[in-house]
Amino acid sequence: CLTHDLWEELSQKLNYNVMLSQRGYVSLACSDAEMEAKTQQANALRLRGIDCNILNIDELKKVCPELDVRQNTRYPIQGALYQARGGIARHDAVAWGYARGAHNKGIDIFENCGVEDFIINNNRVSGVKTAKGDIMADTVVVSVAGSSGLMAAKAGFTLPIETLSAQAFVSESLKPIINQVVS
Repeated sequence: CLTHDLWEELSQKLNYNVMLSQRGYVSLACSDAEMEAKTQQANALRLRGIDCNILNIDELKKVCPELDVRQNTRYPIQGALYQARGGIARHDAVAWGYARGAHNKGIDIFENCGVEDFIINNNRVSGVKTAKGDIMADTVVVSVAGSSGLMAAKAGFTLPIETLSAQAFVSESLKPIINQVVS
């Protein structure tokens, strides 16, 4: 599948170890509505060529026996979406790999230099205005995560995405207690 292949080949393409660990991805569902949503998600993933399965409780216990699947809990697990080839890559390693690859292709990355606005000539972005001065460029890439929509609006266009707040709980690895990535 295309998405997994991208991650599996990324270290080689960037010539930088992104520390990919394909230990399986389990996305839990704790209600009938969540199971329906996971089923829709699985169908969409399969249409894109991504291997995944919907697991019932018995199947989930085989994949991830450490989980508490008792039904008398506050939020009992109903099942899960499972991707056997899913996993994690170190986000900082991915960022540094892309940064090094960009540098090797002659792309300049300016750190600690916030963009305040765009320089637009003849309906084309030709640079950016920063607190440290103007920077002219033939190509400008907007890659500012949650602020991408705001920056695109400054340049006069909208993106076909919706910005959502993301939160993460990061802890030390629990391997080998729970080997899969569980959400």
